Amino acid sequence: MTNHDQRNTASELIPAVGAQVLVRFEDLAVRCKVLDAKNSWGKVRLQITPYEGLGAQWIELGRLVAEPTEPAACAYCTTPVDAGVVVCARCR
Repeated sequence: MTNHDQRNTASELIPAVGAQVLVRFEDLAVRCKVLDAKNSWGKVRLQITPYEGLGAQWIELGRLVAEPTEPAACAYCTTPVDAGVVVCARCR
């Protein structure tokens, strides 16, 4: 595979914009929205912003955390919640 084969085109990166992702920040995983995507020096980079909080940052794909596949439950009352949600609406 040549270096050219590893590049992603703009049309291949467009579906990432607007996606919801989990991003690793040391020991935390923060739910973020992808604002933009680009190929920089052969590496795909995403501009993300947190759903709760402020700011935006460019990151490499290696910082993404895989979404849990098993059903999730509220940390306080065990009510079923969407994957990646920690606390249900009732317990907030």
